[in-house]
Amino acid sequence: MILKLTCPVCDRPNIEGNICPNCETDLLSLRMLGELPSYHPRISFWLMVAIAVVFLFLGISLGIVLDVFWLKQPHPAIMAL
Repeated sequence: MILKLTCPVCDRPNIEGNICPNCETDLLSLRMLGELPSYHPRISFWLMVAIAVVFLFLGISLGIVLDVFWLKQPHPAIMAL
């Protein structure tokens, strides 16, 4: 199947060749870009849920670690009083 292009210079539609017959613009690069397969990455819903759950557990773990190891230690300013 040949991709029909519209010339970007003179707006002539339905060009099947690599050169515009109206203004002789080279359309080969546009044709190559138009014939590239389209790639649409799809991240499934469950993958996004799993990533959100992992970040939730990381946040809870970080909160527990900070609470146990950092907040429970006496601070030097408090000990001076």
